[in-house]
Amino acid sequence: LSRIWEPDSEFLVEKNLVKIVSKISSVDYVPGYATEETAPKTVYGTCTELNTGGDPASNFNATWDFDVEAGFQYFLRFHFCDIVSKALNELYFNLYVDSMMVVQDLDLSTYLSNTLSGAYFMDYVTESAKLSNRIRVSIGPSTDRRIYPTAILNGLEIMKMSNSKGQLSTGTFLPSASSSTAKKKNVGMIVGVTVGSLLALLAFGGFLILFKKRGQGRGGHSKSWIPLSTANGTTTPDSNGTTVASIASNSSYRIPLAAIKEATNRFDESRVIGVGGFGKVYKGALQDGTKVAVKRGNPKSQQGLAEFRTEIEMLSQFRHRHLVSLIGYCDENSEMILVYEYMENGTLKSHLYGSNLPSLSWKQRLEICIGSARGLHYLHTGDSKPVIHRDVKSANILLDEKLMAKVADFGLSKTGPDLDQTHVSTAV
Repeated sequence: LSRIWEPDSEFLVEKNLVKIVSKISSVDYVPGYATEETAPKTVYGTCTELNTGGDPASNFNATWDFDVEAGFQYFLRFHFCDIVSKALNELYFNLYVDSMMVVQDLDLSTYLSNTLSGAYFMDYVTESAKLSNRIRVSIGPSTDRRIYPTAILNGLEIMKMSNSKGQLSTGTFLPSASSSTAKKKNVGMIVGVTVGSLLALLAFGGFLILFKKRGQGRGGHSKSWIPLSTANGTTTPDSNGTTVASIASNSSYRIPLAAIKEATNRFDESRVIGVGGFGKVYKGALQDGTKVAVKRGNPKSQQGLAEFRTEIEMLSQFRHRHLVSLIGYCDENSEMILVYEYMENGTLKSHLYGSNLPSLSWKQRLEICIGSARGLHYLHTGDSKPVIHRDVKSANILLDEKLMAKVADFGLSKTGPDLDQTHVSTAV
């Protein structure tokens, strides 16, 4: 498969967050893995690396933004080669596609029989057809604070996959003059990006050709991914940075800041739907169309890091129809951002006091009371240890489009008493 590679600079969202590294002579093609046919040394021997400036407390992602056609799934091939480490097991980082973490704490040496600077590639297929016309790829540091925070990407290929009709276009196909012309219309396109390379390259090719080549050349060593919705991380002591150790095990919920800015139109003030002690709440939409409520912490707020941590710890372990669902969080660039499912009818308080909303019927009020009680009962009895909410009020009961109640705001929650304890403090 012939393709031409382009530099990545025009796709980078924030160029100042990265630096270019070039060590072409260091590339090692390990037998059974990537070959020069997979990608040349000019790809594997150059990379974009996070520009942390030697700061061990750095915590940000680098993001690339690509235009694609909505209505199709996309195949992504990531090319990696650790040309930045001086020894094995030094480089661990996370990889994201759109708002989803697709691999956590990637250590390339473990895939390459403990070989440093070995050429390697991984493939990822988007889970469903894209609803938007953009794909965002991000790399970010591991949440394990014992590891120096950095991340790399050497190359990337993105290819549209034919839909259920075998088409690579959403337009109307006109009768062709010949069968050979019709065959040409089914040829897909690959965008090839050499991250950090100074070469100007571009890639064209048919999906079937690339698919066959992948099937013949991988030898079972390349990794196939699905989104990690329940991945477990490591928990370590933490002394600095905004991400505290106790939320490291929930790092599969991390959403890149670039994806949140896009979802909220860069925190557009017209999207503010509420203001609380923690900060402002924005209405937003992720790239897959999911409506979300984005709560952005105010640095001057009294409700700071402890509440942020508690909210993530609590909501990441609970799933109940009467508890608001946590979709993700972001602690990048010292932010404290929580992303929840969007509740169409807002707070119970807004329906009870001083608003122009229609009055709730007695039946609706009773159902809201019962739903809230069920959510609280689950907190008290549904896990290995009971949880005491400690901040139950009408402003923290949210209503979905059907006015079903969900308990929210777990920042002040505490784990309840053990069997040998008689009480837990409810003081706030």
